[in-house]
This record gives sequence, C-alpha cells and structure tokens, in this order.
Amino acid sequence: MSNLLLDQPVGEISKTTFLWITYVLLSIISLKWLLSITRKAKTHHKLPPSPFRLPVIGNLHQLGSLPHRKLTLLAKSYGPIMLLHLGNKPTLVVSSASYAQEFLKTHDTCFLNRPELKAFKKVSYGGSDIAVSPYGDTWKYMRSLLAQQILSPKRVKAFRVLREEETFQLIKKIEEVSVRGDPFNLSEFLYSVQVGLLCKVAFGEHFSAQTGSINFKDLLEELMLLVGAFDVEDFIPWLGWINKFNGINTRQDKVFQKLNVVVENILKDHTDNNKARGGER
Repeated sequence: MSNLLLDQPVGEISKTTFLWITYVLLSIISLKWLLSITRKAKTHHKLPPSPFRLPVIGNLHQLGSLPHRKLTLLAKSYGPIMLLHLGNKPTLVVSSASYAQEFLKTHDTCFLNRPELKAFKKVSYGGSDIAVSPYGDTWKYMRSLLAQQILSPKRVKAFRVLREEETFQLIKKIEEVSVRGDPFNLSEFLYSVQVGLLCKVAFGEHFSAQTGSINFKDLLEELMLLVGAFDVEDFIPWLGWINKFNGINTRQDKVFQKLNVVVENILKDHTDNNKARGGER
C-alpha cells in the first residue's frame, strides 16, 4: 500500500486518501447503526409504531421546514402515539387529547424532565433555571418560591399598579405616533409592554434601566432565536464539532456573556439597595 502511494502523483495520493477516509467513515457509521438495531432487537420492548429512519439522522429529514404539518401527516399514518428518532434521540410524539392527558396529568411525574438542550443549558447556568431544571427537590423549592413571591393571588393583585402603568404608557405611545401620522409596529409595542412588565415584576425596574449599553430587547430576541435554532449537537452529539464552523457556539457565547452582564448588574443594584436601606435603619 505504501509503495503504491509513493509511485503515484500528489493529486492521485490525495484522491486515494480521501476515498479511503470516506470508506472508513461510512463503515463506522454503518456498523454503529447495525449495532444499535441489534441491541434494540434484543431488548424486546413493545414500542409505538415508528416510520423508517435513516442512519445517523434518524427521522430528522421527515420534519422539513414546517414540523407541525409533517407531524400531522405522520400521525395520520402511524396513529396518535408514534416514536421518532431525531438523530440518536428517541422522541415520543402524542397527537391525541386523551393520550396527552395521560402524559401531562395522570403520569405527569414520569415526564416532567425536559431534554438537555445545549443553548438552554448554556444560558441557564448549567440548567439551574426552573424552566429546564430536572424534577427534584431543587425544582420543587424554586416552584414554591415562584408561587409565593410572584404568582400568589396577593402578589398578582399587588402588581396591578405595574400593569396599569405599562398599559398607560402603551396607549400614550400609540397616541403620540398616531398624532404625527407615522406608521408603527403594534407587535413591537406589545412586546415592549410584556418585557417591561416582566422585568418590573421580576427585577423591580424596567429593562431599559438595567441594561446600560446592552439592548435588552435585541438580546432576548437573539436568545429566543438560538434556543429555537437547530443545533446538531442536541441530536447527534458526536457531530458537535460542526458548531465551531457554523457560528452557533460563538453566538451562544456572546449571548451568554451579555446576559451575564445584565444579571450581574441586577444583583449588584439589589445588593446596594439592601445595604442602603440597612444603613438608614
């Protein structure tokens, strides 16, 4: 083999090397796929019906750009409960109200945990947020705090002044724009009200007072885009190196750094205010 390569031109050597590498990769992928099928056959689990899946990507190619429509079509063929393989992640799809009640109410404790998505884990400090934290004592404690400090009837009633203030500012802004005859985007206005109210309830101040040079609205929009974007590492972990070239890792790091600045400023302001009140006493 080595003598054969030495006798060939440089271009032929690179072509031959590429073909050998491609052959080895395809062999490894095929072997891994066959082993997974063999292991699954030995388990003898009675699984829901599932469409045919491809090696490595599973059923990802069947979702398309409108997954909800594709899932509806698949459900008509495979029933209200079907099993999809998104990469190497087995995913149960339920499209019936009666079955959904079984999962979300009757057996809810068995399905409380959310999948570990890299973007969520990154911006939630390792999955410590109540929205993505695994079910357990920590999650129960955070839920009790949320129910007592924000969602209790007494607290909701206390936030009425904030809701009225944000609504008044919205009406005033619409009136000013209408008097000038300028066009405006009502969706952006409503979004600003929601974000402003959320920040006042959670942090005690409007988002514009806490961000400094960081545009908090743009930061949230970028965060939502990254959380909803397709990340190949979430479905095929061993292909995560692709994110080093498509910009996903860089964008996630930048959003996390900006979000961390906002959180640090909020904590600092609360600490300073508490010290000031303590000094007055």
